[in-house]
Amino acid sequence: MQLPLFFATPILVLTPPTLANATSPPSSPPDSMAEVSLGVSDERRDDEAVRPRLRVSIDTDLLGYTYFASEPGAADIGYPTHTIGFGIGRLSLSDAGTSPFTRDRSLVSIGVGAVILDGHAIVGGRVAFAVDGFLGDPWSDAAVTGRFVPYFDYMFGPWRRIRPYAGLRLGFGGSSVTSHTELAGQEVRLRVDTIYPIVGGQGGVYMFFLDRVSVDAGLALHYVAPFGRALQVEPTRSGDRPDHDQLGHVVNVAATLGLSAWF
Repeated sequence: MQLPLFFATPILVLTPPTLANATSPPSSPPDSMAEVSLGVSDERRDDEAVRPRLRVSIDTDLLGYTYFASEPGAADIGYPTHTIGFGIGRLSLSDAGTSPFTRDRSLVSIGVGAVILDGHAIVGGRVAFAVDGFLGDPWSDAAVTGRFVPYFDYMFGPWRRIRPYAGLRLGFGGSSVTSHTELAGQEVRLRVDTIYPIVGGQGGVYMFFLDRVSVDAGLALHYVAPFGRALQVEPTRSGDRPDHDQLGHVVNVAATLGLSAWF
């Protein structure tokens, strides 16, 4: 017996879409290859709960140029000088010429800053401090040197692996060197004091190779105006309290390389 035609015809069954499939929007391609490589960690980095709130940093002059010119009428501290250098771990020469009488030393600063403005800015300070003794016969020196430079950096765009920034620096530094020696059979103690304002700016990029650690590359420009005085401490001389006179001008331009930890 031959079956009716409708029993031999295959039946196509259509199932309705599930709720999840019906409500999920179609996937769109990423805007750029950067979004593909940045991945989930960058999306989490925009989350306020995991955004860093503190930065601890250190940097050096990878490549630098420093110009020092003495002020007319200042003590005989030499002709204008030009210094060019490069290297890993090279100290900044922005202090060059600020203590020309005895110990002219460069310092490396440690920076601590707070992340503010919803993760778009850092306000903090960079500090350096050193105490050294220099022993000799018939002289000996004790030197105290320091620097404190508050800074403000503005970071552009959202948190990403590479984040550009630009900032300002305004602070001061100084040193005091006390010397013991003998003059005409008499022990004499002399002191040289210097103080100087520091004004400058810096821009560059923070490169986050790890979520909480960045390598910082930048270009910095600083101007320093050192003032100094020399006086005899022992034996004392009446009226020997001279004012600070300007010693010269220092301009430092440097390509910087640093490391930051973000907490």
